[in-house]
Amino acid sequence: MSTYCGKDCENCAERIGCRCEDCDYARQKYGCEIAECCMRKSHESCVTCTQNSYCELYKQRKTMLEARLRKNQQLYEKSQLLAKWLFPLFYLMIVSMVFDLIPSSLINSSLVLSIISTVASLIIILLYTYFLYKIRPASDRYGRAAKFRLISAGLVIIASIINSFNEDIAALAILISIPTVVISFLAVYQEYTAHSDVLVGIDNELSDNWSKLWKWYIGLCLGNILLPIVGAFGILGVFILIAYMIALIIISVLQFVYLHRTAVTFRDMYE
Repeated sequence: MSTYCGKDCENCAERIGCRCEDCDYARQKYGCEIAECCMRKSHESCVTCTQNSYCELYKQRKTMLEARLRKNQQLYEKSQLLAKWLFPLFYLMIVSMVFDLIPSSLINSSLVLSIISTVASLIIILLYTYFLYKIRPASDRYGRAAKFRLISAGLVIIASIINSFNEDIAALAILISIPTVVISFLAVYQEYTAHSDVLVGIDNELSDNWSKLWKWYIGLCLGNILLPIVGAFGILGVFILIAYMIALIIISVLQFVYLHRTAVTFRDMYE
């Protein structure tokens, strides 16, 4: 059987192991760079190419299969890891969204409810951080997102303690909230970018969606900064507030949908 790289498929000992049928199959299934190059340049094989004497792809043709199999094994292991932990992350997000729907007036009406709310919020943050940390081998950004979330949670707790037990230094709690917002912003950036990175070459559309969602999130954060002054715009301020709330709902729903799609993508690859 003729091949683009010049190797003899019929006598290839590794052909059965990788279940390769022909060059076209290798190009579609494994993304064979040599087959892609020859087809793009309209060559029947590398032999007819005048650049094969110094072509790096042609030099690597004998070890390319081994490199591809290693890459597939790494992809399988990454898919296995993400399939295991992205669904718990998704379900925890559901719990967090339901928890956020509880009116703050109801929580603040009782000391017991307030304590329960604080403990539950802390548990959710710690679990979310733990799940992100578990999938850090798939992308270093997951690990950084986990660290930023943990630091942010710690700063929130410190600010709450200061604000509750010493009103004279409440300004310090406000000062602490500034780096808290920045660190939380970085945590979301690392998480969204990590989702985008692991999907490159697997589902490029979904990868792009995560990148776009991050840009939406930037706009939402900027809008949140401007919210205190929208009241000065009268009726226009009301419309701005409504638009902000709609954008907040859209981003929350999209994050929910994209995370589920990402989890399903890697589960299907693993299975």
